Amino acid sequence: AYIMTFVLYLVIMLFGQKVAMSVITEKTSRAMEVLITSAKPASLMFGKIMAAFTASLSQLLVIFGFAILSYQYNASYFEKNPLVGILFNIPGSLVVYAIIFFILGFLIYSFLYGAFASTVSKIDELSSAIMPVQIIIVFTFIATMSAINSGNADTPFNVFLSYFPFTAPMMMFTRAIISNVSTLEIILSILVLIVST
Repeated sequence: AYIMTFVLYLVIMLFGQKVAMSVITEKTSRAMEVLITSAKPASLMFGKIMAAFTASLSQLLVIFGFAILSYQYNASYFEKNPLVGILFNIPGSLVVYAIIFFILGFLIYSFLYGAFASTVSKIDELSSAIMPVQIIIVFTFIATMSAINSGNADTPFNVFLSYFPFTAPMMMFTRAIISNVSTLEIILSILVLIVST
């Protein structure tokens, strides 16, 4: 839960800001003025977000792929370190949940970053425009870390956060790991995220 939450937080912050920066950069470009007449703005935004998603997913697959290969190759050296064993022996269902929540969380926040960035016309105004999105993601990160540290992710507030679209990617995944959440609850949270995205 710590690792997935932290990775999701970092990827959303880094690549979300890149999406926002590319949106604002294109708004000031002369070539974009010509392109916008022949393409729909929604198509351009979706393409930009899918490109950022592909780049981030590729980087994560390379990083974690090499980490897994390295662990498999050097497993005998890590036998005495229980933390490393826990990290690389995650049940398959949790890996599937991590991938699903990562994809949906990345997409919903990238669309938010892109939408908020499209409201300004100068790069100088970008940081204030995307501040609401950053506040949401920081709040989500803090709430999720608090749930992990307390060991009780089933409080009514945490249950609410696991169904609220902007907090669900981290909180529901955390609840799936540290508490007994039914598959139906996880599917419901995934459906809420898909519809919201």
